[in-house]
Amino acid sequence: ILNDNILDVTSFAAHHPGGAVFLRNNQLKNVAEDMKFHEPLTLTLANTMAIGSFKKDIERLIQPT
Repeated sequence: ILNDNILDVTSFAAHHPGGAVFLRNNQLKNVAEDMKFHEPLTLTLANTMAIGSFKKDIERLIQPT
């Protein structure tokens, strides 16, 4: 999770400098604070992996149409 975005980092895991284990150890956590130390291009890459919005998905569950 990056802020409100749910990320699927499966295809990137093998390329992450900290390794796939690092990503696995941080799953289900908001990594926004950690991402502050990354280059802007990293944030752009992360945004391309967004597969959903945590807030929107929760609202949809609470108030179905």
